[in-house]
Amino acid sequence: MRQATLHSLRHSFGAHLRMAGVSMADIADLMGHKDLATTQIYAKVEQQYLRAVVNKLTPLIPDRVHSKVALRRKKLKRRTAMYC
Repeated sequence: MRQATLHSLRHSFGAHLRMAGVSMADIADLMGHKDLATTQIYAKVEQQYLRAVVNKLTPLIPDRVHSKVALRRKKLKRRTAMYC
């Protein structure tokens, strides 16, 4: 088991605030950062969380859009296969 450090706790704090929907400006204030670029380093979120957020949008997208996207992907695969 990894040992917790102050640095890792700060990262966890920033990431959990971000996943809870707290704005970057508020996270910067809470963490004492003057520059949002610094806050962005601490408030990185996991890929699984980002996928879950995008998946929440799926019910909002009509089925016809899904089928158009799938068709475009097939066409793109065929084109790239021809050049490989």
